[in-house]
Amino acid sequence: MTHVGGVYGDKDTALARFVERYESLPASVRRRLALENDDKRFSVADISWVNKQTGIPLVFDHLHHLNHNPQGMGVREALETCLQSWPPDVTPKVHFSSPRTAMRLFERKSSRGRSANRQLRAPRPHHHADFVDPFQFSDFVQEARRHALPDFDVMLEAKAKDLALLHLREQLARFAPHATAE
Repeated sequence: MTHVGGVYGDKDTALARFVERYESLPASVRRRLALENDDKRFSVADISWVNKQTGIPLVFDHLHHLNHNPQGMGVREALETCLQSWPPDVTPKVHFSSPRTAMRLFERKSSRGRSANRQLRAPRPHHHADFVDPFQFSDFVQEARRHALPDFDVMLEAKAKDLALLHLREQLARFAPHATAE
């Protein structure tokens, strides 16, 4: 899985350059690639254009979509666009994370290695949170089910790693058991 890369002043040229470079890769490499939308430069609409040129399957990243969606594409439409890009015999992949909304304590070290300055920093909603919001995740899953979208695998992107998954499973069982029912 990869991102398109840099814009370098001209998004359309960058997208065309990605397609050109993709075509020059060995077939064995091209078969292994998937392309993900990012949080600042290339939206689902942008990578969908690349998919139409190359056939590269698209990985939908929920948080990136929330942070960068200049075309105003709805979550369901963006998810569906990405899911439909995968071959029928391959389970599509989706990335899900919650935005970092907590204050952070930032410490600057002095030249002697001791804490010299402590500051609270504002949340950064384009960064991954430590854990996944179970209500947001449940809504996402229910939306996919409501529209009978194809099955897909979800990769959680959370700073707490496996602990985040275990915590999410526990919270879903408690607050949203309908989200885990088959």
